Amino acid sequence: MNSVERVMAAVSHREPDRIPLDYWGVPEVTERLLAKFDLPDVRALRRHLNVDLTYVGPQQEEEHVRHLADGSYYDQWGTLRRWQTLPGGGGYWE
Repeated sequence: MNSVERVMAAVSHREPDRIPLDYWGVPEVTERLLAKFDLPDVRALRRHLNVDLTYVGPQQEEEHVRHLADGSYYDQWGTLRRWQTLPGGGGYWE
């Protein structure tokens, strides 16, 4: 099965050849994987890992973002985003 067939089987409650895979990683993990596998970018990493799904979302419209003094912000949909620092360094917006 290719990725489309695999995902369509899964969402149609039919058994695919394997579970469809996705990849989400904080920038530090992605950078380490790119270096480990000597890959140029995230697209190449997704191909290398046989990822079936990719996130496609709307672009953030900066004129609708409200920044707060502590560095957090409300996005264009009114969701509060705060930076979460990971114990080993780095972090992500939540």
